[in-house]
Amino acid sequence: AIIWGVKRADQNIGKSRILFVDDTRMNHSIVKKILESNRYDVHSSVSAHEALEILAENNFDLILLDIEMPLMNGYELCETIKKNNVFYDIPIIFISSRNDTDSLVRGFNAGAQDFVSTPINAQELLARVATHLNLRSNIEKLKSEIRDRIMAQEALQIREYQLKEANATKDKFFSIIAHDLNNPIATLLMTSEYLASSYENLSEAARTEFIANIADAAERISSMLQNLLNWSRSQTNRIEINPHHLPIYDLGKEAAAFLDHSSQQKDIELVNNIDQNLRVYADYNMILTVFRNLISNAIKFTPRKGRIELTAEESNGEVLIAVRDNGVGIPDEKKHKVFKIDEKISTSGTENEKGSGLGLLLCKEFVEKNRGSIWLESQQGKGTTFYFALPASQGVKK
Repeated sequence: AIIWGVKRADQNIGKSRILFVDDTRMNHSIVKKILESNRYDVHSSVSAHEALEILAENNFDLILLDIEMPLMNGYELCETIKKNNVFYDIPIIFISSRNDTDSLVRGFNAGAQDFVSTPINAQELLARVATHLNLRSNIEKLKSEIRDRIMAQEALQIREYQLKEANATKDKFFSIIAHDLNNPIATLLMTSEYLASSYENLSEAARTEFIANIADAAERISSMLQNLLNWSRSQTNRIEINPHHLPIYDLGKEAAAFLDHSSQQKDIELVNNIDQNLRVYADYNMILTVFRNLISNAIKFTPRKGRIELTAEESNGEVLIAVRDNGVGIPDEKKHKVFKIDEKISTSGTENEKGSGLGLLLCKEFVEKNRGSIWLESQQGKGTTFYFALPASQGVKK
């Protein structure tokens, strides 16, 4: 028999929503009276199919199920509910006169958390309901704490990565100033001093050679300083992006002209095979810098009488540009390091040309700031092709 006059459960979670499923309407009035007297919000269903419809439109904190129901019994309904990820965490308590071991095992296997035997003892029902509501609440709190800790850990990892990047940036900066920039400056000073002190004693051919060396050192210093300045601005987000529709052929032509002296020194054929009608939507100065660095890199690693070719093609709203050389190529173990600031690749050119490695980092940053992507293909001993893709129009988004 049902016991009345029960005090409210101490562990009651006020206004928790409970769905009670039973095909006997009299049981609804009894169970609802017990639960609602303890401030639970109770919803009733007289069939399994109706219960599923109610579940689809409402949120519940706990479900009470009768076992003996037509069409779909309580076990089957419990299994159906537990198969749905949305409802999986809702605790289910069976209310039944069946208390034999087989019935209990079948119920637990179906996914139920507990049983309440009939005739219903109000104190027992309230205690079990409160226990499972509290248990679910604690589990949700634990999940929330775990999520918060995971987010905090991820934030810490991001911060550690940012600090690592910042340190790598600082190290790269000082390396360029202390070593890579110092070398061409020293060459420039020594060559110019020697030329000035020995000018009268040198032949015209020797003078021309010294002057060419000075020009080459000055060009390297200028290029490195420009890269350093651009990179510094990019790292501190002080560089403006002003995209326009640009003729990609003209950008390649201007970059090639800037490096004409370097390519002529090695008798390298530099060919611009880009269609003059192709346009990209990007920042002029940034993409010019990309071209300069990729062509300069190709010259550095291409032997005398080699060939460098610029090509481009439009596909799917973007323009794919290629800078291809028949130089020494890049070893497989170094390919993944090319665009990483924290990786040191100190490789001299075919005629012992030096470089900071900053140019390719800058290429990656500038291409990505213009909603593009950059990658390479290389075979050692046969050459390298650097590809970068840029939007063909303003509306294209990577």
